[in-house]
Parts: sequence; C-alpha cells; structure tokens
Amino acid sequence: MQLIEERIKALTPELQKEVLDFIDFLVSKYSLSPSKNTQKTKSVGGSLEKYKNSKLQSKEKDALAEAFAEKHENR
Repeated sequence: MQLIEERIKALTPELQKEVLDFIDFLVSKYSLSPSKNTQKTKSVGGSLEKYKNSKLQSKEKDALAEAFAEKHENR
C-alpha cells in the first residue's frame, strides 16, 4: 500500500483524479465494499428516492461501470 501511495503522490492533481475515478470504477464493477465517502454519497442519494424512475434503474445500474470502462479502454 505504501508503494501505491508514493506513486499517487508523484502524479499531478489531474492524474490523481483519474486514479480516483478508476478506483471508483473498480469498486462499482466488482461490487466491492464502498468507502466511507461512497457511503455518504449513497445516503444523500437515498434522500432523492422520491425522484427515481424505476423504468430507468436497470439501465442506470451498469451505466457508470460501462462509462469508466470505455474511458479507460481508449487510452
């Protein structure tokens, strides 16, 4: 873990953001336990429950993972 941290610190802020995006992609793709920050986002999302469109939920489920995969495959 220390090696990962050292390498991330050596990156520009823009590249560090891409690393974070890729980590979020991996968590989403492999249904890994979310971090505390992700849990906060989900609790905020829960407050928007009344605005959800059940018909679109099946499409939304994989949309984020597919978008990250497409972004990182084209590099």
